Amino acid sequence: LIEWDGALWTHNDSESEPYIYEMNQSNDDIERSVFVTGVTNQDWEEMCQDSHYVYIGEFGNNLGLRKNLEIYKIAKADIALHDTVTAELIQFHYPEQSEFPDSYGHNFDAEAFLTIGDSLYIYTKNWLNQRCDIYALPKAPGTYAAHWKSSFDTQGVITGSTINTEQNKVVL
Repeated sequence: LIEWDGALWTHNDSESEPYIYEMNQSNDDIERSVFVTGVTNQDWEEMCQDSHYVYIGEFGNNLGLRKNLEIYKIAKADIALHDTVTAELIQFHYPEQSEFPDSYGHNFDAEAFLTIGDSLYIYTKNWLNQRCDIYALPKAPGTYAAHWKSSFDTQGVITGSTINTEQNKVVL
């Protein structure tokens, strides 16, 4: 869920049609449905934004099987003018992941990410060790190995994130 241009924007989770929805903040009615062409919604997770783009994390990976982790980058100018938009693709993998277990016994799932400066930061949902790893990616379309930045003990799993830019604080 993001707030942009006087509205709330959201999407459905996994295995839904690839739409983003503009919601009226007063009554929660869906005002518009915007189709994102050329992509799937295997397991959409978080949305985030900067001043020019909306980003959708197509990287849900509960069972650790996925090798097609992506972030969709969509121009706000396109969303404002059209009911069908095209996303640019940011594809990535975790270089530390060498096994794909088909179980919750892994540390390569994520539901949270943010855009800060010229990077995207992914906050993992580590089923195995109950920690959170932070990975960085460029915002530019392309294929990348996610760059590990840090890790901390969460004693649970991270399922969302936001940033308060006025106080320079991230909330997970």
